[in-house]
Amino acid sequence: MPRTRRSFPADFKARLVLELLVSQAELCPNHKINPQLLAH
Repeated sequence: MPRTRRSFPADFKARLVLELLVSQAELCPNHKINPQLLAH
């Protein structure tokens, strides 16, 4: 059974970018996001 692809709303993405500027090390585990995703 194929996994469904997650989608993120625009406000969530904007908040992540702001948090990324502060600290990437804390960002990924808090939001359950793979660090490789942020490298793109």
